[in-house]
Amino acid sequence: MRYVSVFWLFAAVGAVISILGSKYAHSVAGIPPGVPLARLGIEGKITQISLMILPFIIAPILTGCMYYLKLQRPPNGTETRSITAKIIYSTVALSILFWIGSGAWFGLLQATPLMIFAILTVPIAGVAFIFWLLFPTTAKILACITKKIPNKSSN
Repeated sequence: MRYVSVFWLFAAVGAVISILGSKYAHSVAGIPPGVPLARLGIEGKITQISLMILPFIIAPILTGCMYYLKLQRPPNGTETRSITAKIIYSTVALSILFWIGSGAWFGLLQATPLMIFAILTVPIAGVAFIFWLLFPTTAKILACITKKIPNKSSN
C-alpha cells in the first residue's frame, strides 16, 4: 500500500505541475483563464489532453524511481501486477467518490450505454495501463544507468 500512497502523492505533484503548465499556456496563447485551450484548434486540444494526462505520467515514473532507490532492483512481474491492481482499486474508489460527489452520476443516467461504458472504464484502464508500462520501465532504466561495470583486472 506504500507505493500506492507514493503514486497518489506524485500524482498530486503532477496535478500542480499541470495547473502551472495550463496557466503558462493560457498566458502564452493570450486567452483568459477558464477558456478551454481546445479553442486554439488541434494544438490547443493536444495541449489540453497532454496537461490532463501529465499527472498520470509523472506519478508512475517517480514511483518507479522511489521503488528502485529503496530496493536497488527493478520490480518483478508479480510485484508490478500487485501494485497495479492496488492502483486500479484506489482509482475505482476515487472515481466513485468523484461521480457521486460531483453529480456526474446524473449525466451518466442520460448517456447511451456505450458512453456509460466508456466513461466508467477508459479513465481507470488508462491510469492502469500507463502505470503498468512506465513503473517497471523506469526502474529498469535506473538499474541500467546505475549498474556498476565490474573492474576486469588480470591477476
